[in-house]
Amino acid sequence: MALTKARYSMVSGDPVNVDDFIPAGTNIATTDCTSFIQTAIDAASADGGRVVVFGAKTYRIDSTVQIKAHTTKIEGRSAVLDYYGSSVAVDFVPVGGTTYPVSCSISKLSVLIRTASSGTGFRIRSSYSTFDRLDVVLYTAATSARGISLVGDDTNGTGPYYNTFIRCTVQSQSSSTDHIGISLVAAAPNYRSPNANTFIGGRVGQCLQGIVIKGNGNAFYNPTVENSAGAGTAIIFEADTAVNCVNNNIFGAYIENASVGISFTANAASNSIYSDFMTGASTVYSDLGTDNIFVGANGPAVLPNGVKLEGSASSDANVLDAYEEGTWTPVVAGSSTAGTYEISITQADYVKIGKSVTVNCRIVMAGSLTGGGSGDLEITGLPFAKAENSIAQGSVVTRGIDLTAGAISLSCGFATTSAVSKVVLEEIIDNATSVIVPISAIAASDTIQTTITYTSTT
Repeated sequence: MALTKARYSMVSGDPVNVDDFIPAGTNIATTDCTSFIQTAIDAASADGGRVVVFGAKTYRIDSTVQIKAHTTKIEGRSAVLDYYGSSVAVDFVPVGGTTYPVSCSISKLSVLIRTASSGTGFRIRSSYSTFDRLDVVLYTAATSARGISLVGDDTNGTGPYYNTFIRCTVQSQSSSTDHIGISLVAAAPNYRSPNANTFIGGRVGQCLQGIVIKGNGNAFYNPTVENSAGAGTAIIFEADTAVNCVNNNIFGAYIENASVGISFTANAASNSIYSDFMTGASTVYSDLGTDNIFVGANGPAVLPNGVKLEGSASSDANVLDAYEEGTWTPVVAGSSTAGTYEISITQADYVKIGKSVTVNCRIVMAGSLTGGGSGDLEITGLPFAKAENSIAQGSVVTRGIDLTAGAISLSCGFATTSAVSKVVLEEIIDNATSVIVPISAIAASDTIQTTITYTSTT
């Protein structure tokens, strides 16, 4: 009885090996292997979703390899698909004509785009899928080509959503003249936007546009984009409408040699770049959108909505832990006997940065005063008490107040080293004597205008 040697793919449940579907003696580097590869993928799907494996070889393909079923799993095992077609090397097509495959995975598979004008290495229309170490090389003859492109289906309202990309790379061979590395497509034809996809690591090299982001809620962690010297844009947040480029985030990018490092186009909104590092970028940052955030190592942070500091006070003198601004209500009184000094106009505000407080006030006394005070003229009600043993002097302008004969200067300050919330007006007489202005010097309709910066207790 003759025995037939069992092939790897014949064992139920084991991976389906592409090489088992290629006729013996085929030169896979020069022969179009598309049909063989497609047959292997279809067979694995028909047999309950078995894993498809390649050898660590280069396979020529002249047509598109299609992913047609949910839970398709492909292990490239460092295989290379050498694509000489005119469209997309690896694509996802609808299952049953309505939805694209979900919960798929492709790993360690490379694509060479040789000649396809406007072609694409991997066109991802899947959701809930994982792509690990997809690598694409775009050759010079493949003009206007893309490496990895995420494109949704507007007709059926599906993805690509919730996919994870790990260490995927795109390399251009044309010195950045017309290639796009990774693109999230939401423009004409009007596909549904890619949303909530995650990219971990990976690199784009020498493309005209490194990463083009459309859609919402996508995140990139530690990507690298290296352009040719002074050419192209590394990362673009590109919106065609006011709703298709929102809340995308990039963390820890490395950018090298771009003409523009980061670009937000009009209608790109509430996107963010954190902890990036650039070298050799002619323009670090360009923003035509709204509420976008840029916090990098190569320039001042751009925070469109400001910074709200509400933390606890720090013991480190170099930590800025508080900012506040507002108004306060000054009161004029005597130091010994307060009396009653009515005010007709009050304009008073403050700014507090850390423990440094700057207060301004303009006081116009009423046309008639009850008076009755004694001692020094004090302005009380400062928004924050002065720190003990600190000193401060501010400027003051008065109109109508009776100053001492021979006074050559007038300032605003504190009469004690204790922690207090009031200031006095101090005269210098004949360049020698310091005198505090008494409460008796003020009269109806007099004006005091002062500014002082001091250190607060908190």
